[in-house]
Amino acid sequence: MKEWQIFMMLGFFLIVLSSFDSAEAAPSPVWIDSDKYSGNITVDGDANFAIFTLTLNSADSRYKTQDIYLVHNWPSGINWEFYFLDANYDELEGNLLQLNRGNSTTINFAIFCSGACSAGDTNEVKIYAKTDPRFYNYDGNVTDNCGSSDCKNDTTAASASANVTNTILVSLTVWAEYGSQVTCDVVSNTGDNKVYPSNTTLWGYTLTNVGWNDDFYQFTSVVTSADGHNVGYWIVDPGMADGRGLAGHNASAADGVITIVPANNATSGVYNIELAVISVNGAPTAGCNFDVVVPETETEEETKEPYLEVSGMDENHYNGSYVVSNQTFGGRPILVHENENADTTYIFYHSEREEWIIQPVEPSDEWNAHMIGKGDVWDPAEAIWDNDNYTMVLEWIGGNPTSDWHDDESGFCPAEITDENNDTIDDNCLAVFDDPEESDIVEEVVPSVSLISAIAVLGTIVIFRRN
Repeated sequence: MKEWQIFMMLGFFLIVLSSFDSAEAAPSPVWIDSDKYSGNITVDGDANFAIFTLTLNSADSRYKTQDIYLVHNWPSGINWEFYFLDANYDELEGNLLQLNRGNSTTINFAIFCSGACSAGDTNEVKIYAKTDPRFYNYDGNVTDNCGSSDCKNDTTAASASANVTNTILVSLTVWAEYGSQVTCDVVSNTGDNKVYPSNTTLWGYTLTNVGWNDDFYQFTSVVTSADGHNVGYWIVDPGMADGRGLAGHNASAADGVITIVPANNATSGVYNIELAVISVNGAPTAGCNFDVVVPETETEEETKEPYLEVSGMDENHYNGSYVVSNQTFGGRPILVHENENADTTYIFYHSEREEWIIQPVEPSDEWNAHMIGKGDVWDPAEAIWDNDNYTMVLEWIGGNPTSDWHDDESGFCPAEITDENNDTIDDNCLAVFDDPEESDIVEEVVPSVSLISAIAVLGTIVIFRRN
């Protein structure tokens, strides 16, 4: 016999022998099903775990009982807390159970979110089983269904078996009990972030309930200026009414629109709009913010009216922007501020006291001063505003017009000129006469000389007649 034939026969003999010894290495006749393949866990509520019901089915007709060893595998490498439980929710010792041939059984797989997981996390776990015929030690003569290769010893434990069931994949998502998410649009309805005084601009946003439970919300929106520009008369409306409700676990979202109307005298610059959404059930406040720009027009420097910005008072009634009115008191213009409640405050100069006054009633000689600025100065920002309770700050925005108030024309024309008001009288109020012509002077002198001569002659005649 040739050498190659000998080797071929030897190899065939080994294959036949292995077929007798590998009864336990055949594909497992057991397979696994699950009632679901995804689960949700809340980190701060009662449902901080997920339970999957697994059904194990056996199609084996040869061996009386199969030993089943349950295996878990976390592809992410992050294991969450888990337990294999029997139908009574008792933990399976060593993750082992037995299944008779041709039968099925159910177990539970419980997963908890603790330690390594938090709201928003996801994970996956693969579940399968290794099976091995259970060993029964008969008299040593039974060789077809004893569960062992020699029917004398349990040669293979289920945990070391090569007989593997199908694998099921379970997906997990962790939720907060309550939570919300707000996403603001990148640009406004006009396609950019520019806003204009007194014009309405709309800015969209989306509110999503990312918590597990239903929730209700309250809304606030504010505008601020990092440059300190006045924002008292801006309108910023969040667009959704308080009490708006949304269903939980991403089941619903709502689109809203923020209405933005800058004040009619809004200063050019960058402003920030912030939207805050507050959960009625205590979830962290959600929101978004974005910048808008009030552009500076080409003629803005020419047309913009300067105003006096007052701050440092403890009452918003007095803080704010004061515009120069066309009325005067004490020979100087009155500055007027009207707040959002339509309350009016005045700054004016009291000439007799030589003091600037801020008060909530119209200027008069009646004393209603709330704050006094001492000093006979034309600019109220240069007065000494001294009060133990306040640190008042006055700043002109858009230019300082006070130098124009005491130029050649003050606009003050009193009925009587006195030492007290002489310095504040407009020069145009004084009468001016032209110098007389030289010919007029001659005509007035000649008649005066003739009259004197006539009197002298008359006197001489009277004297001579008496003599």
